[in-house]
Amino acid sequence: MRKTFTLAFAALALTAAAATPKQELMRTTLRNAAKTVGAMPGKTHAGIQSAAPTAKTEPEHEWVGMGEGTMFDDITVSYFFEVQPGNIQVEVEKDAANEGWYRVVNPWKNFTQTATVTAAGGTLEQTDDVVIVIDASNPEYVRLLENNIGMDDGYGASTLVGFTELAGENLGIGGDITQEEADARAGKMEDGVITFPVKNSLMFRQGTDFYNANSEGRFSLSLPGNDMPVDYTVKSLSTSRFCPEDDGCYHVEFSGDSRIAGVKWIKDKEYPEGDAAVNALIGRLKNEGQVVPINSGIKVDISDATGPEYFIFFAPVDDEGNLADEQPYYMAFWVPDTDTEGWTTIGNATMTEGFLSCLLPDKFTPESYKVEVQRNIANPGLYRIAEPYNPWTQGAAFVVNHDHTHYIYFNAENHNNVYIMESGLGLSLANMGETGVGSGYYDMVREYGLDFLAWLDIVSGGTIVDNVLTFDGTNEIKIYLAGTGRWYFTNVKPNPDFVEGTSPEEERYLGGDFKLDMTGLDLSGIADIEADGADGEAEYFNLQGMRVQHPEAGSIYICRKGGKSFKTMVR
Repeated sequence: MRKTFTLAFAALALTAAAATPKQELMRTTLRNAAKTVGAMPGKTHAGIQSAAPTAKTEPEHEWVGMGEGTMFDDITVSYFFEVQPGNIQVEVEKDAANEGWYRVVNPWKNFTQTATVTAAGGTLEQTDDVVIVIDASNPEYVRLLENNIGMDDGYGASTLVGFTELAGENLGIGGDITQEEADARAGKMEDGVITFPVKNSLMFRQGTDFYNANSEGRFSLSLPGNDMPVDYTVKSLSTSRFCPEDDGCYHVEFSGDSRIAGVKWIKDKEYPEGDAAVNALIGRLKNEGQVVPINSGIKVDISDATGPEYFIFFAPVDDEGNLADEQPYYMAFWVPDTDTEGWTTIGNATMTEGFLSCLLPDKFTPESYKVEVQRNIANPGLYRIAEPYNPWTQGAAFVVNHDHTHYIYFNAENHNNVYIMESGLGLSLANMGETGVGSGYYDMVREYGLDFLAWLDIVSGGTIVDNVLTFDGTNEIKIYLAGTGRWYFTNVKPNPDFVEGTSPEEERYLGGDFKLDMTGLDLSGIADIEADGADGEAEYFNLQGMRVQHPEAGSIYICRKGGKSFKTMVR
């Protein structure tokens, strides 16, 4: 969608102009263990070819068969979120005339997820005309030559090319790619295994556009007769995310390659902000983390929580107990909000359900009903809908009975840029588990900050006009289903007037049915701030509006004192 497309483009433009590839990698250090999937392709734009590609010369080849090898596919997943990365058995040939040259013939012949690609609107060619040619004559500098990859995501056929081959190319993102930048993304070969460990070290060329491939840096080829290296990918699944189990804890299962020695994990009350905090957390994980066997579970006690979210951070370890992956995963869990003093009820609104009815149209239909809306006293731009699905007649069988209230939170400080925050819905669907709602925009706010998004002119798609909250087709609202451990985009409809190749990309979808009609409610929040007029003690709240009893030095809070509220950093 437009915002993902734009942010990926802008972020790459900034790093191309001002950062080395190593610095670029350091900016994304933690991986969200909950993946987002949906009907939209998962590719990220990397630039536009501004001139004809430079011709590359190859030696004359004499290809001979070697047998069956194993390729780890981090290619199709870069175009299709729905595809799961994994191993594919492939036919490998070597060049008898040039030592160290190899090629994979018909790489998608044994691909088991073709139906998934087709359902996402794509095609894969399964013919011997599709090859992946690799020059590993220098094991420390492995290249992937440009060839037809036999893949079309519905927007045209693509070639696959290594970043090493793009030196001197101008992608319109800050000048020509330097040889140094290209060299930094070369692959390696060791013990018969070829890897491209740097993220986005491979690229798709689709017409004049480039898109990132090898997005996780996991593409590899094990030549025939060599064992595939241990796959250190760790999957995690929690039966719940927004409400703890009856014992007050969350329960998480880790799974992965049985050869993984274990998973090291720690928990924390906050997500680290900035490189220094991330690096400190990784140090804690290394030195203080607990190790559990792969394919086992842990219990996460959140009784010491001080904010609305709680986190675990984890990574696989090797046989020596060292982190096998320097980019840990994280999982976020919601802490039930029992704060009632910090909120005031402003009245009832009419909510039209459009999240689950869009995602699961065979099960649910849009429905309008009354809900209670509350505003945060310390941060009057923050609102929440209390028990949003209790009045929903289609959800009676799925409402969970907890000793706390469930809320949908939304930020409306700017009525032209309203966004849904991560929230539990208080529902557990049959065979799908606990549900929650969030938005891609909220994810970006947490990662980049509102000022940065405003500078890039990236907006949420949500607006309040005449006291009615709606979202357009760029909203990126998503639903979490605990039974799958994934997020799914929702609240959009295909635009019947969209013309491929002519209409702007942001017009591909129309907004869905969700609507919150707050006609008659006071959305200003001014009265509540000024009513609390005594000078009194300063009260501190986090940016989600929850009261903080013991603010920590170096953190930003909303301070309420003397009838006024303002943001401040505690020192």
